[in-house]
Amino acid sequence: MKTQQIIKQLLNGNHLSDSELKEAQIVVSKLQNEIDSRKPYKIEFTRANNDINGNPRYICHFLAISNNYDKAVELANSIGGRKHNTKSYGGGLIFSTYNTDNLKSQLLELKEN
Repeated sequence: MKTQQIIKQLLNGNHLSDSELKEAQIVVSKLQNEIDSRKPYKIEFTRANNDINGNPRYICHFLAISNNYDKAVELANSIGGRKHNTKSYGGGLIFSTYNTDNLKSQLLELKEN
């Protein structure tokens, strides 16, 4: 059976043979990978204590910017971020900001370049 026919059968709730089910699983897995690759990249922040001036601080993992820790620290420094060395959050970068949306856009721009 062609892949399209297998998917139609699956969506209609019809029974499929073992080989057809395996092919359907492969197709669904490929579709899920394609969907995930097209989603916008998310950067998650963890709220930290305010700095000494009372400004809010947020921590993100260095992998949000680069796969290389030293490169990520260098890029974070260029927009005001610093290393965050704690046992509870390894590989963190900390930023003082009131606007996390703007920070996300700056980090995504750094990641792209």
